[in-house]
Formats: sequence, C-alpha cells, structure tokens
Amino acid sequence: MSSAADMSLPSRTRAASQARMALTAVAAGHELVDDGRLLMTEAVANAVEHTDGDDVRILIRHDERSGVLVCAVRDNGAALGADGGDNRDRAAAHDCERDDASAAALSESGRGLQLIEELSAQWGCEVDATGKWIWFALVPGAADPDA
Repeated sequence: MSSAADMSLPSRTRAASQARMALTAVAAGHELVDDGRLLMTEAVANAVEHTDGDDVRILIRHDERSGVLVCAVRDNGAALGADGGDNRDRAAAHDCERDDASAAALSESGRGLQLIEELSAQWGCEVDATGKWIWFALVPGAADPDA
C-alpha cells in the first residue's frame, strides 16, 4: 500500500512549510519523515528562490511496505540556481545546468542540493521544455552513516 500527494503550491516562502506538512501527512510516523521534511524544504526553497513562476508542484509517494519515500519538486526554471554547487559534472549528470548568477550566490546561499545528494539514496534533475523536476528517494537504512 502506498500513500501519495500531488499538489501545486504558490511560489512563496510558505510553500516550504506547506510541503513539509504534506510530507508529514503522507509518511506520518515513518523513520524517514525528518530527513524527508529537511530535503523537501531545501528543494522547495530552491525552487521558490531561483525561479519566477507562480507555483511549485510537489509529488510525494511513500510505499508503506518497503518504507521508500520518493519526493519531487517542479518549477519553471531549467537551471539549478545557487544550490547547484561548484561541480558542473554533477549538474550535467542530472540533466540540469547552473545559471551564471549561481556561482556568485554560492557564498551567500545554503547547500540544499548538496544535502539532497548526501542524504538521499538517489536523486536527480529532469529538464523539459517548461521547467525542471528535482527528485529524491529515501530508503530506510540507506543513509545511516553507522551502518
């Protein structure tokens, strides 16, 4: 059995809070909720801060049998923004490009995509003609540094 959410949120600061609430509702009581909420916050905040669209779409799916949590955030930009980091190969491997302004903003911004990369079992970025999806998957026990 799976739980899921598919919603569009206004591209405003409060979208991150709304996304966290949706994730909590979908995966309530599961061990991955805290990491999922952190990564969802980073992905939504990145989308809101670095694109000009009116909304951000989120997809959340939790497989209750396996415990796998998959989340995706869509915006109307094709670039990763400031959180794209210095590694252009990493961005290219995930089908996204950093914009030129992102390098200057690196010293002023967090490292949201770096957190997503470090804490998720898998992640990626898919670009199409109207925007991009940033997605990540969390697997029980996969990110445990003591395992």
